[in-house]
Amino acid sequence: STDVVTGKQLYAMQNSNNNFKNEVNERIDNVKDEVRDVGSLSAALAGLHPMQYDPKAPAQVMAALGHYKDRQAVAVGASYYFNDRFMMSTGIALSGEKKTKTMANVGFTLKLGKGSGVTYNETPQYVVQNEVKRLTVENQELKTKLNNQENKINAQSLENEDLKERVKNLEEKLNKLLKTK
Repeated sequence: STDVVTGKQLYAMQNSNNNFKNEVNERIDNVKDEVRDVGSLSAALAGLHPMQYDPKAPAQVMAALGHYKDRQAVAVGASYYFNDRFMMSTGIALSGEKKTKTMANVGFTLKLGKGSGVTYNETPQYVVQNEVKRLTVENQELKTKLNNQENKINAQSLENEDLKERVKNLEEKLNKLLKTK
């Protein structure tokens, strides 16, 4: 090409390139910030875990914290068991220093299949804990009773040994008396 570029045109082109470069860098920084927020929000929501089904306490409230890079988030959630085969859960997470970011979810869980055919009787954890406590007390009582019986047997064994010795002495005395007559 035979066109000549002036200094003014070159300067304008350089400014345009710098502006474009600054816009691209700003957008990259915005994407990085967004990824950090999404990471902390996701980590917080991932920390919401319902406990096992308990027919006497079907509703649960959960809370969790999330952290990613230099961002933190907090999440709260709830779950409700309609029965032992169907559950709904929900959660919301909040993050942000200057502008609050949010993320939320709702989930449904349904057990499928006919199972093994064996009737499953749900035993809540507190029932098991109470039974363990009762059995522990009963076990301790049996140990005490056994210990008492062992002590009695030991005492009787000592008494038997003493009686055997006394009978032996009496037999010896009786034999001496019989021999002297």
